[in-house]
Amino acid sequence: DDAQRRAAAARLVERWAVARAVEPSVLIEAGEAWAGFLAAELPGAEELTEQPITWWNEDDQVMEGWIDTLLRLPDGQVVLVDHKSYPGDHPVEHVREKYLGQMATYSQALAAAGLAPARVLIHLPLRGEVVEVELGAADGEPVDAH
Repeated sequence: DDAQRRAAAARLVERWAVARAVEPSVLIEAGEAWAGFLAAELPGAEELTEQPITWWNEDDQVMEGWIDTLLRLPDGQVVLVDHKSYPGDHPVEHVREKYLGQMATYSQALAAAGLAPARVLIHLPLRGEVVEVELGAADGEPVDAH
């Protein structure tokens, strides 16, 4: 309920010591916007948050990390989501410069596990926007963000 959301947002702001930069209301608004996006664009999606991932590629390089969110759609497809706190004025360019490689690596790891993502999204909660990342179908290499 509203009281629980306000209390949780206040705890998060205090825990991460960001009260000078972010009000609890910003977290509440961002959460509501994200929930609205999911309801409108991906209805019925199950959110699987903070999913651990480890992968060895063909060159025996190891990647370990945490996938922010995997969305399991009602038809069984998976959508890869990463949340980034970018507040700037050029979100698509920022995603192109900073995150295409990370999303390609996560996508390749998921594909190796039999869970190739149907879509790859970067959620920018401070901007209230979602940027979609386009990866090459055959090799999972980054193509573009839009």
